[in-house]
Amino acid sequence: MYVQLGLVPTIVASSVDAAEKVLKTYDHIFANRPHHETSQHLAYGQKNLVFAKYGVLAQHTKISLKKEARNGVWMRTWTRRDSKLLIHTQAQGSFKVFDEFFEKIIDKHIHTHEQKQNKDFVDTMMDIMQSREAKFYTCLAAMDTITSSTEWIQTELLRHSQVTKKLQKELQEVVGFDRTVGESDLENLNYLDMVVKEGLRMHPVAPLFYHKSMEDCVIDGFHVQKGSRIIINCYTIHMDPNVWPEPEKFLPERFVGSNVYFCGLHFHLVPFGSERKSFPGMQLAVTIVRLVVVQLVHCFKWELPNSMQPCDLDIDE
Repeated sequence: MYVQLGLVPTIVASSVDAAEKVLKTYDHIFANRPHHETSQHLAYGQKNLVFAKYGVLAQHTKISLKKEARNGVWMRTWTRRDSKLLIHTQAQGSFKVFDEFFEKIIDKHIHTHEQKQNKDFVDTMMDIMQSREAKFYTCLAAMDTITSSTEWIQTELLRHSQVTKKLQKELQEVVGFDRTVGESDLENLNYLDMVVKEGLRMHPVAPLFYHKSMEDCVIDGFHVQKGSRIIINCYTIHMDPNVWPEPEKFLPERFVGSNVYFCGLHFHLVPFGSERKSFPGMQLAVTIVRLVVVQLVHCFKWELPNSMQPCDLDIDE
């Protein structure tokens, strides 16, 4: 769909095929981000992983972070030792406000940086900053993303008691109720994985992704001029009945026997984007959401107040 937003020509991709062309086939053309005024002020001139302009610096940073995430080093140390830093920085996303706080964290890491065998997220960012290619780069993280995802999944569990019972049964069989759930248990909790996937499908925290064309191109006979803004309508794709049967229903079982994952390879489930502009902290975010949700289900018994029925719970957005 083509629209004109002021002086900016804008193309909205609302189908799996269109999303794949933008995010994969012509990814090298649409890898840039449009100008974002708020990020200009909050992230030192739009120098963050979400709104950064495409280039060597952005790619170097993302590759380094993804490598550390795959190795699982900074993710484990981050979630265990720097949870307070994660909560504060992600909750606000305002670097200038927290400069003084960041300086204390950085100074602490500078004194122990060379002696560390296992590096955490801050150490990784320091290595990037000290490299020849990186002059200055900041990472914007959004705790609101994790919080929102957790709240929506928990809301759907309250509305669907049968799903909660299945998840509790899995927890009883895999973990038991004589200890808490650990990160090492997550790989054995298959139904939990389905619940989180379904929650992110129905309630993507970023329903729209913004890209910018870096050059003129032709897609399926349609001319896209340089500088055009491209919007990926993630929500519409996730609710397409041609892709997801009964998309308005919360059905984790739809993922039984499915290898669909939100890593950017399957374009009918793209809550974290794809290819060059995918979210490098995806694995960390998903792990935290899964841990929080499973702890809430495992440790507490949830009921709606005042004899409210699940059908009475208003979730209109």
